[in-house]
Amino acid sequence: MRYFEIAVLGLLLGSCVPDSASTSIESGRYTSYRDLLVKTAETAPATEKMPTDVREQYARCSADFVITAISPADLANLDEYARGQRELTVGESKRIDESIRRQLGKPLIEGDLSRLNKLCPESVPGFQKYLGVN
Repeated sequence: MRYFEIAVLGLLLGSCVPDSASTSIESGRYTSYRDLLVKTAETAPATEKMPTDVREQYARCSADFVITAISPADLANLDEYARGQRELTVGESKRIDESIRRQLGKPLIEGDLSRLNKLCPESVPGFQKYLGVN
């Protein structure tokens, strides 16, 4: 089920997850889908140069941003997937991914971090500084 997580991480960060990090995205290792997104974002190459506190804030805020675009029913299924209690079909993954992309638009690091202002306005300037985008 790595396709879906890599696609969502791409939406979050706009970068690919290297093969060496892909094992950290396996279902069953997380308490929730939000937890999966946060832990994945904390180890993404795009956040490497951020100080730890900024990286953790970005991971939480960007995960919350993605969660806003997921329906409650899909989130319940994704939570079960993250806990290893359920598998997702390729069709489900693609449908959820397309829905998120329609609602949220381009990846965060391709610009417009102001979309995070509703969730973590005090942190956005730090994200912009380290990611080099507005």
